[in-house]
Amino acid sequence: MYILQKTIDKKDHGYASFICEESCEEDSEIKDYFKNIGYLLALLYILQSKDFHGENIITSREKPYLIDNETILHQIDTKMEYQNCTEYIYSNIYKSVYGTGVLPFSMYSSKNNLSMEVGTLNSGKERKSPFKTQEIINKKSDKIKIISKFKDITSVPSSPMLKNIHISCEEYLDDVIDGFTEFYKFILNIRKEFEGKIKELFNKEKARYIYRNTNTYSQLLETSRHPDLLKNEVDRYIYFLRLYTTINLSDKEELTLAKYELSALLNNDIPIFYLGCNNGLIYAENDNVVGRDINSSLINTLLEKIEKLDQEDLNNQLKIINMSFIGSGMTMGMKETSFDFNSINIEKLITNRLMDNAIKYKNELGWQALVGMGQGLYNIMPIDFSLYQGSSGVALILALSNKTQISDIDKIINYTLSNYKFLNSKKMGAFDGIFGILYSLANIYDMKLGLEDKIVEIIKRELHDINDQDRLKNLNNDIISGYAGILGVLITINDIFKDNKEIESISHILAIKVISNLKIKDINNTDIGYAHGNAGIIVQLYRYIKHFNVNEDDKIEINNIIRDMQELEKVVNNKYEIRENAKYYSWCNGIFGILLKNAYLDPEYHIPIEIEKDILVNGFGEDYSICHGDIGNLAILKNISNIEVDDNKIINNAVKKLFAIKDKYNYDDWGLMTGELSILTYYISNGIEIINRILCLEKLSVNNENKI
Repeated sequence: MYILQKTIDKKDHGYASFICEESCEEDSEIKDYFKNIGYLLALLYILQSKDFHGENIITSREKPYLIDNETILHQIDTKMEYQNCTEYIYSNIYKSVYGTGVLPFSMYSSKNNLSMEVGTLNSGKERKSPFKTQEIINKKSDKIKIISKFKDITSVPSSPMLKNIHISCEEYLDDVIDGFTEFYKFILNIRKEFEGKIKELFNKEKARYIYRNTNTYSQLLETSRHPDLLKNEVDRYIYFLRLYTTINLSDKEELTLAKYELSALLNNDIPIFYLGCNNGLIYAENDNVVGRDINSSLINTLLEKIEKLDQEDLNNQLKIINMSFIGSGMTMGMKETSFDFNSINIEKLITNRLMDNAIKYKNELGWQALVGMGQGLYNIMPIDFSLYQGSSGVALILALSNKTQISDIDKIINYTLSNYKFLNSKKMGAFDGIFGILYSLANIYDMKLGLEDKIVEIIKRELHDINDQDRLKNLNNDIISGYAGILGVLITINDIFKDNKEIESISHILAIKVISNLKIKDINNTDIGYAHGNAGIIVQLYRYIKHFNVNEDDKIEINNIIRDMQELEKVVNNKYEIRENAKYYSWCNGIFGILLKNAYLDPEYHIPIEIEKDILVNGFGEDYSICHGDIGNLAILKNISNIEVDDNKIINNAVKKLFAIKDKYNYDDWGLMTGELSILTYYISNGIEIINRILCLEKLSVNNENKI
């Protein structure tokens, strides 16, 4: 494995060998390259290295070379006190292999809905910047002008080539894992010798000290060149003084650092500081001591890191490697195993997996997860608070399962609330927002686990705040994030808390506000589905007129809206016409959501025979989830009395589909609607009924006996 260029150090200057990008000629060289990347990834992880993205590694045949090594040693803040578990999980992810920059990763612009690969491991494809940059066109003419455009960018320099064609990392995950595991275990076997070598090599060295993000300095320099600031040097000086607004002016050390920052910026330089590896002193470029790091020395933090290396940590890092490939849509290299679950209790297996992978911090319990960024890409982040894929869904299902300590349920609730606050989320929806939290809490309250007083106070506080702040404005109609879902949760809260006059009253007031918004909104003429379309809205409108004492005029108006929505449904060649590019055999946007709605409105509903034949032949096998897979589809069919279906075969295939991959390539994906919790929910007592009730946002009405 080659990782560094040859260099000549002449004290005040130096030389580095030129690295020529060369193509591999044999498949075996490509495999060797990815195994070498695995070796390199393990070393960079152990050294706490950062910023080794695809621009900082050059490939020459099977050899990856590091070409920008200023952050090969990086000080980790070991004295940090985290506000909550969310911050703690973010820190763990940053300290993991994911923080090296080597693994598949994309920059994403939510504004432009564009992404660009930046990781050393990538698809090998040419890229387009997700952010517009300025470019001068029509030079040397009277039509010269500056335009903003998304620039085309070549493949990542770290992408290996086979016969001059860039190769994706997708099919070489096993080689990366083999290299990483081999090097990691090698270090475990020579731990003491390696620690001695760390001391020998770095005891008298200095490492780059990242006081402030380089991009911050770059933006300050770029904007400081505006003509208005170049007319008078005093104006530019005053402009840079904004740095002082970000520091504690009573802290002499911060003032000293700011002084050197200002000096460098006035000289059009990026401020650079260094950290003594063995003494914790911070130096400016001229070797002047400008401060002291509050942590233990960098060498000591490295030695502490090496001492903590073990099989459990290795497994965690391998899991993150898997998650980075999955999150980037690179799964072709993941080979299925022959997972045999015939003698395994699936409910116990998933519950144990969930709790074994939980991350505890103070009085909170959370998880890391793959969180969607757009364009089918996912980043590794703390699990969010939502009912759909987050911690409120986890709390609800674990509470129903009777196999988790109530104290742990309480910690998950604490995480859920602090995560919602930490993210400063404005989402209101039943599946993606605050009303999903309230739905989960209301049903946990109904289980009488001993958390009732706490839950009552939370629900009262949140409902009053929503009402007082008039937060139910400008939402869409759907059940996931809009008015229909919110209405469904309010109906359930009103039902569960009918003996609590304050909650019953405020939930009714908010329900009236929501129904007023729903009645004046235009009907969606293009989406008859459940999650984002008319079917989900119809169910909640129907629930509203059944639950509340609605006057006759309002009842007629709402029934007319339901009728108008139903009339938009068209069946052609025994198939419903759903919106374009939607999954037909699914609850969320397809036929199963429509069937759920039909059965909800008419308990005697029978599926037309030709539609029944179609869904029994084609409706299963693509996905295991509740939202758009076999678990949700099966639960809905089992809830419709006239359907006979081989549920054992379907559920067995769904479980096999999940664990045939996870048995070898473990990863965290705990969401209720799309993750492992989908399967756990099916297996718990009354699982089919519970799934249907959750999809309709109903009260779960489960007697939770045998509490732990």
